[in-house]
Amino acid sequence: MKKEEQTIVITLCGPGDVSREIGIAEKVITEWNMTNWEATGCGLRTRHWRNSTTPDLSGRAQRVIDEQMVDGSDLVVGIFWNRLGTPTGLADSGTVEEIDRALHKEIRTLIYFSDLEDPSRSCDTDQEAALDAFRKKAYALGLAGTFASRKKFESDFRLHLGHVVHEILAKRVEVKTKVKRPRQAKTTISQKGNNNLQLVGDGNVVKPVMQFRPKIVIEQSPGQLTPSEQKKVSDWVNELAKLTVEIKKKSEGAAIAEWRTKFRDHFDVPRYNALESSRMGDAEQWYKVSKRNLIRTPKAKRSGLSDSSWKIAIKTMMKEMGRTNEDYYPEIAARLEIPRFSSITKLSSKRLEKVYNLVRRDAKK
Repeated sequence: MKKEEQTIVITLCGPGDVSREIGIAEKVITEWNMTNWEATGCGLRTRHWRNSTTPDLSGRAQRVIDEQMVDGSDLVVGIFWNRLGTPTGLADSGTVEEIDRALHKEIRTLIYFSDLEDPSRSCDTDQEAALDAFRKKAYALGLAGTFASRKKFESDFRLHLGHVVHEILAKRVEVKTKVKRPRQAKTTISQKGNNNLQLVGDGNVVKPVMQFRPKIVIEQSPGQLTPSEQKKVSDWVNELAKLTVEIKKKSEGAAIAEWRTKFRDHFDVPRYNALESSRMGDAEQWYKVSKRNLIRTPKAKRSGLSDSSWKIAIKTMMKEMGRTNEDYYPEIAARLEIPRFSSITKLSSKRLEKVYNLVRRDAKK
Protein backbone atom coordinates (compact mmCIF):
# COMPACT_ATOMS: atom_id res chain seq x y z
CA MET A 1 0.00 0.00 0.00
CA LYS A 2 1.29 3.42 -0.92
CA LYS A 3 2.25 5.63 2.02
CA GLU A 4 0.05 8.63 2.67
CA GLU A 5 1.92 11.74 1.53
CA GLN A 6 2.58 14.29 4.27
CA THR A 7 4.13 17.75 4.34
CA ILE A 8 5.94 19.55 7.16
CA VAL A 9 6.09 23.32 6.71
CA ILE A 10 9.24 25.02 8.05
CA THR A 11 9.53 28.80 8.36
CA LEU A 12 13.08 30.22 8.37
CA CYS A 13 13.54 33.68 9.84
CA GLY A 14 16.36 36.00 10.85
CA PRO A 15 17.80 39.51 10.33
CA GLY A 16 19.61 40.39 7.10
CA ASP A 17 23.08 39.41 8.39
CA VAL A 18 22.23 35.68 8.56
CA SER A 19 21.41 35.15 4.87
CA ARG A 20 24.25 32.60 4.57
CA GLU A 21 22.89 30.63 7.53
CA ILE A 22 19.39 30.72 6.01
CA GLY A 23 20.93 29.30 2.81
CA ILE A 24 22.66 26.54 4.79
CA ALA A 25 19.36 25.62 6.49
CA GLU A 26 17.61 25.49 3.10
CA LYS A 27 20.38 23.22 1.77
CA VAL A 28 20.08 20.85 4.74
CA ILE A 29 16.29 20.67 4.28
CA THR A 30 16.71 19.95 0.53
CA GLU A 31 19.17 17.15 1.37
CA TRP A 32 16.69 15.68 3.87
CA ASN A 33 14.00 15.62 1.19
CA MET A 34 16.29 13.88 -1.31
CA THR A 35 17.25 11.23 1.23
CA ASN A 36 14.04 10.65 3.19
CA TRP A 37 10.97 11.78 1.24
CA GLU A 38 10.37 8.51 -0.61
CA ALA A 39 11.12 6.34 2.45
CA THR A 40 8.93 8.29 4.88
CA GLY A 41 6.25 9.62 2.56
CA CYS A 42 6.90 13.02 4.06
CA GLY A 43 8.33 16.14 2.44
CA LEU A 44 9.65 19.32 4.03
CA ARG A 45 8.60 22.67 2.58
CA THR A 46 10.40 25.88 3.54
CA ARG A 47 9.08 29.38 3.89
CA HIS A 48 11.07 32.63 3.96
CA TRP A 49 9.76 36.15 3.52
CA ARG A 50 11.86 36.59 0.34
CA ASN A 51 9.91 33.99 -1.63
CA SER A 52 6.90 32.96 0.47
CA THR A 53 4.94 36.21 0.84
CA THR A 54 2.68 38.06 -1.58
CA PRO A 55 1.78 41.77 -1.67
CA ASP A 56 -1.08 42.61 0.70
CA LEU A 57 -2.15 46.10 1.83
CA SER A 58 -4.89 44.90 4.16
CA GLY A 59 -2.83 45.31 7.32
CA ARG A 60 0.48 46.12 8.97
CA ALA A 61 3.38 44.68 6.94
CA GLN A 62 4.78 42.46 9.68
CA ARG A 63 1.32 41.15 10.58
CA VAL A 64 0.81 40.17 6.94
CA ILE A 65 4.17 38.34 6.95
CA ASP A 66 3.23 36.58 10.20
CA GLU A 67 -0.10 35.41 8.80
CA GLN A 68 1.35 34.26 5.49
CA MET A 69 4.49 32.61 6.89
CA VAL A 70 4.20 31.67 10.56
CA ASP A 71 0.55 30.66 10.73
CA GLY A 72 0.19 27.11 9.48
CA SER A 73 3.86 26.26 10.05
CA ASP A 74 4.90 23.08 11.82
CA LEU A 75 8.37 24.38 12.70
CA VAL A 76 9.88 27.88 12.98
CA VAL A 77 13.66 28.33 12.90
CA GLY A 78 15.11 31.66 14.08
CA ILE A 79 18.80 32.55 13.53
CA PHE A 80 20.74 35.55 14.92
CA TRP A 81 24.30 36.86 14.56
CA ASN A 82 25.23 40.52 15.15
CA ARG A 83 21.83 42.11 14.71
CA LEU A 84 18.39 41.72 16.25
CA GLY A 85 16.64 43.61 13.46
CA THR A 86 14.30 46.58 13.08
CA PRO A 87 11.49 47.16 15.63
CA THR A 88 7.98 46.55 14.30
CA GLY A 89 6.02 48.58 16.83
CA LEU A 90 4.82 45.44 18.62
CA ALA A 91 8.16 43.67 19.01
CA ASP A 92 11.87 44.50 19.05
CA SER A 93 12.23 43.18 15.49
CA GLY A 94 10.36 41.35 12.75
CA THR A 95 12.14 38.09 13.56
CA VAL A 96 11.32 38.45 17.27
CA GLU A 97 7.63 39.06 16.41
CA GLU A 98 7.61 35.92 14.24
CA ILE A 99 9.13 33.86 17.06
CA ASP A 100 6.71 35.32 19.62
CA ARG A 101 3.76 34.46 17.36
CA ALA A 102 5.05 30.90 16.89
CA LEU A 103 5.46 30.39 20.64
CA HIS A 104 1.99 31.84 21.29
CA LYS A 105 0.50 29.36 18.81
CA GLU A 106 2.60 26.53 20.36
CA ILE A 107 4.50 25.91 17.12
CA ARG A 108 7.78 24.00 17.57
CA THR A 109 10.56 26.61 17.52
CA LEU A 110 14.34 26.33 17.18
CA ILE A 111 16.53 29.36 17.96
CA TYR A 112 20.24 29.63 17.12
CA PHE A 113 22.79 32.32 18.06
CA SER A 114 26.00 32.69 16.07
CA ASP A 115 29.26 33.37 17.93
CA LEU A 116 31.27 33.84 14.72
CA GLU A 117 33.83 36.63 14.81
CA ASP A 118 33.17 39.34 12.22
CA PRO A 119 36.18 41.68 11.95
CA SER A 120 34.59 43.67 9.12
CA ARG A 121 31.47 44.73 11.00
CA SER A 122 31.02 48.20 12.43
CA CYS A 123 29.99 48.42 16.07
CA ASP A 124 26.27 49.10 16.54
CA THR A 125 25.82 49.43 20.28
CA ASP A 126 22.01 49.64 20.07
CA GLN A 127 21.79 46.40 18.09
CA GLU A 128 24.29 44.68 20.40
CA ALA A 129 22.32 45.69 23.50
CA ALA A 130 19.00 44.61 21.96
CA LEU A 131 20.46 41.27 20.84
CA ASP A 132 22.01 40.60 24.26
CA ALA A 133 18.68 41.32 25.96
CA PHE A 134 16.80 38.98 23.62
CA ARG A 135 19.48 36.30 24.03
CA LYS A 136 19.03 36.36 27.82
CA LYS A 137 15.26 36.17 27.36
CA ALA A 138 15.65 33.16 25.04
CA TYR A 139 17.87 31.35 27.55
CA ALA A 140 15.31 32.03 30.28
CA LEU A 141 12.50 30.55 28.15
CA GLY A 142 14.33 27.34 27.25
CA LEU A 143 17.22 25.82 25.35
CA ALA A 144 18.75 27.84 22.50
CA GLY A 145 21.53 26.64 20.19
CA THR A 146 24.86 28.37 19.63
CA PHE A 147 27.57 27.80 17.06
CA ALA A 148 31.08 29.17 16.50
CA SER A 149 31.33 28.19 12.80
CA ARG A 150 28.95 27.73 9.90
CA LYS A 151 30.13 24.14 9.55
CA LYS A 152 29.06 23.53 13.16
CA PHE A 153 25.68 25.14 12.48
CA GLU A 154 25.16 22.89 9.46
CA SER A 155 25.96 19.70 11.38
CA ASP A 156 23.88 20.75 14.42
CA PHE A 157 20.88 21.80 12.34
CA ARG A 158 21.00 18.55 10.33
CA LEU A 159 20.90 16.56 13.59
CA HIS A 160 18.19 18.73 15.19
CA LEU A 161 16.06 18.68 12.03
CA GLY A 162 16.00 14.88 12.03
CA HIS A 163 14.88 14.80 15.68
CA VAL A 164 12.17 17.43 15.22
CA VAL A 165 10.73 15.82 12.06
CA HIS A 166 10.50 12.53 13.96
CA GLU A 167 8.70 14.30 16.85
CA ILE A 168 6.19 15.99 14.53
CA LEU A 169 5.42 12.78 12.64
CA ALA A 170 5.06 10.79 15.87
CA LYS A 171 2.69 13.41 17.26
CA ARG A 172 0.56 13.27 14.12
CA VAL A 173 0.29 9.48 14.38
CA GLU A 174 -0.66 9.78 18.05
CA VAL A 175 -3.41 12.29 17.29
CA LYS A 176 -4.71 10.26 14.34
CA THR A 177 -4.88 6.94 16.21
CA LYS A 178 -6.28 8.37 19.42
CA VAL A 179 -9.59 6.69 20.24
CA LYS A 180 -12.43 9.17 20.46
CA ARG A 181 -14.88 8.55 23.26
CA PRO A 182 -18.56 8.73 22.26
CA ARG A 183 -20.24 11.88 23.43
CA GLN A 184 -22.72 11.52 26.24
CA ALA A 185 -25.48 13.84 27.11
CA LYS A 186 -24.56 15.96 30.07
CA THR A 187 -26.87 17.11 32.79
CA THR A 188 -25.41 19.91 34.83
CA ILE A 189 -26.77 21.18 38.11
CA SER A 190 -24.99 24.15 39.62
CA GLN A 191 -25.52 26.34 42.62
CA LYS A 192 -24.13 29.78 43.32
CA GLY A 193 -21.82 30.40 46.26
CA ASN A 194 -18.40 29.30 47.48
CA ASN A 195 -17.31 25.67 47.89
CA ASN A 196 -20.48 24.19 46.33
CA LEU A 197 -20.48 21.05 44.18
CA GLN A 198 -21.28 20.70 40.49
CA LEU A 199 -22.88 17.47 39.20
CA VAL A 200 -21.78 16.47 35.68
CA GLY A 201 -23.06 13.62 33.45
CA ASP A 202 -25.52 10.78 33.80
CA GLY A 203 -23.27 8.91 36.20
CA ASN A 204 -23.36 11.82 38.65
CA VAL A 205 -19.60 12.37 38.68
CA VAL A 206 -18.94 14.93 41.38
CA LYS A 207 -16.36 17.63 40.80
CA PRO A 208 -15.55 20.23 43.45
CA VAL A 209 -15.56 23.75 42.06
CA MET A 210 -12.61 25.30 43.88
CA GLN A 211 -12.18 28.99 44.40
CA PHE A 212 -8.39 28.80 44.13
CA ARG A 213 -6.10 26.76 41.91
CA PRO A 214 -4.19 24.03 43.76
CA LYS A 215 -0.44 24.44 43.98
CA ILE A 216 1.40 21.92 41.79
CA VAL A 217 4.77 20.69 43.05
CA ILE A 218 7.03 18.90 40.55
CA GLU A 219 9.36 16.46 42.26
CA GLN A 220 13.03 16.24 41.26
CA SER A 221 13.97 13.23 39.15
CA PRO A 222 16.23 10.76 40.97
CA GLY A 223 19.87 11.76 40.59
CA GLN A 224 19.08 15.16 39.08
CA LEU A 225 20.83 18.28 40.35
CA THR A 226 19.01 19.88 43.25
CA PRO A 227 17.93 23.53 42.87
CA SER A 228 20.85 24.66 45.05
CA GLU A 229 23.30 22.63 42.96
CA GLN A 230 21.82 24.05 39.75
CA LYS A 231 22.35 27.56 41.12
CA LYS A 232 25.94 26.74 42.04
CA VAL A 233 26.71 25.46 38.52
CA SER A 234 24.98 28.51 37.03
CA ASP A 235 27.06 30.81 39.27
CA TRP A 236 30.28 29.09 38.14
CA VAL A 237 29.38 29.52 34.47
CA ASN A 238 28.39 33.17 35.02
CA GLU A 239 31.66 33.88 36.85
CA LEU A 240 33.69 32.40 33.97
CA ALA A 241 31.62 34.46 31.53
CA LYS A 242 32.25 37.63 33.57
CA LEU A 243 36.00 37.01 33.49
CA THR A 244 35.80 36.41 29.73
CA VAL A 245 34.01 39.75 29.27
CA GLU A 246 36.77 41.54 31.21
CA ILE A 247 39.63 39.74 29.47
CA LYS A 248 38.43 39.25 25.90
CA LYS A 249 35.99 42.21 25.76
CA LYS A 250 33.17 39.97 24.52
CA SER A 251 29.51 40.78 25.07
CA GLU A 252 27.97 39.23 28.17
CA GLY A 253 25.50 37.17 26.12
CA ALA A 254 28.23 35.74 23.89
CA ALA A 255 30.43 34.90 26.89
CA ILE A 256 27.60 33.10 28.72
CA ALA A 257 26.74 31.15 25.56
CA GLU A 258 30.41 30.20 25.10
CA TRP A 259 30.80 28.78 28.62
CA ARG A 260 27.45 27.01 28.62
CA THR A 261 28.45 25.31 25.37
CA LYS A 262 31.85 24.35 26.83
CA PHE A 263 30.14 22.90 29.92
CA ARG A 264 27.66 20.88 27.85
CA ASP A 265 30.38 19.59 25.52
CA HIS A 266 32.73 18.68 28.40
CA PHE A 267 30.09 16.67 30.28
CA ASP A 268 28.15 15.55 27.18
CA VAL A 269 24.77 16.78 28.45
CA PRO A 270 22.04 18.67 26.55
CA ARG A 271 21.86 21.38 29.23
CA TYR A 272 23.71 22.13 32.46
CA ASN A 273 20.92 21.03 34.81
CA ALA A 274 20.81 17.59 33.15
CA LEU A 275 24.08 16.75 34.91
CA GLU A 276 23.79 14.05 37.55
CA SER A 277 24.15 15.21 41.14
CA SER A 278 26.91 12.65 41.71
CA ARG A 279 29.13 14.60 39.24
CA MET A 280 29.06 17.89 41.15
CA GLY A 281 32.65 17.25 42.24
CA ASP A 282 33.70 16.91 38.59
CA ALA A 283 31.80 20.11 37.75
CA GLU A 284 33.58 22.03 40.52
CA GLN A 285 36.95 20.75 39.30
CA TRP A 286 36.07 21.79 35.72
CA TYR A 287 35.21 25.27 37.00
CA LYS A 288 38.46 25.63 38.97
CA VAL A 289 40.63 24.42 36.09
CA SER A 290 38.80 26.64 33.59
CA LYS A 291 39.17 29.68 35.82
CA ARG A 292 42.83 28.95 36.47
CA ASN A 293 43.54 28.63 32.74
CA LEU A 294 41.56 31.79 32.01
CA ILE A 295 43.44 34.02 34.44
CA ARG A 296 46.80 32.69 33.23
CA THR A 297 46.30 34.05 29.73
CA PRO A 298 48.59 36.90 28.63
CA LYS A 299 45.63 39.27 28.31
CA ALA A 300 44.55 38.55 31.88
CA LYS A 301 48.06 39.14 33.19
CA ARG A 302 48.45 42.41 31.29
CA SER A 303 45.12 43.68 32.60
CA GLY A 304 46.04 42.93 36.21
CA LEU A 305 43.10 40.54 36.52
CA SER A 306 45.39 37.59 37.24
CA ASP A 307 47.01 39.39 40.19
CA SER A 308 43.70 40.26 41.83
CA SER A 309 42.35 36.72 41.32
CA TRP A 310 45.48 35.14 42.77
CA LYS A 311 45.38 37.40 45.84
CA ILE A 312 41.76 36.49 46.56
CA ALA A 313 42.50 32.79 46.05
CA ILE A 314 45.57 32.87 48.33
CA LYS A 315 43.64 34.51 51.16
CA THR A 316 40.72 32.09 50.75
CA MET A 317 42.94 29.00 50.83
CA MET A 318 44.93 30.32 53.82
CA LYS A 319 41.70 30.81 55.75
CA GLU A 320 40.58 27.26 54.91
CA MET A 321 43.95 25.89 56.15
CA GLY A 322 43.91 28.05 59.27
CA ARG A 323 47.20 29.76 58.36
CA THR A 324 48.09 33.36 59.21
CA ASN A 325 50.38 35.91 57.57
CA GLU A 326 52.81 35.81 60.50
CA ASP A 327 53.45 32.07 60.45
CA TYR A 328 52.89 31.26 56.75
CA TYR A 329 54.56 34.07 54.79
CA PRO A 330 58.09 33.42 56.23
CA GLU A 331 57.66 29.72 55.44
CA ILE A 332 56.60 30.48 51.86
CA ALA A 333 59.56 32.81 51.33
CA ALA A 334 61.99 30.16 52.59
CA ARG A 335 60.51 27.38 50.47
CA LEU A 336 60.48 29.50 47.31
CA GLU A 337 63.88 31.04 48.11
CA ILE A 338 62.60 34.59 47.64
CA PRO A 339 63.02 37.65 49.92
CA ARG A 340 60.77 37.69 52.98
CA PHE A 341 57.53 39.63 52.62
CA SER A 342 54.79 40.76 54.99
CA SER A 343 52.08 41.43 52.40
CA ILE A 344 51.25 39.75 49.07
CA THR A 345 50.15 43.13 47.67
CA LYS A 346 53.84 44.11 47.36
CA LEU A 347 54.84 41.03 45.34
CA SER A 348 55.52 41.21 41.62
CA SER A 349 53.18 39.31 39.31
CA LYS A 350 55.79 36.61 38.71
CA ARG A 351 56.39 35.98 42.42
CA LEU A 352 52.69 36.25 43.21
CA GLU A 353 51.98 33.45 40.75
CA LYS A 354 54.66 31.28 42.41
CA VAL A 355 53.14 31.94 45.83
CA TYR A 356 49.68 31.09 44.49
CA ASN A 357 50.91 27.76 43.06
CA LEU A 358 52.60 26.81 46.33
CA VAL A 359 49.56 27.68 48.46
CA ARG A 360 47.30 25.74 46.09
CA ARG A 361 49.50 22.64 46.46
CA ASP A 362 49.42 22.97 50.24
CA ALA A 363 45.65 23.38 50.23
CA LYS A 364 45.25 20.07 48.34
CA LYS A 365 47.21 18.08 50.94
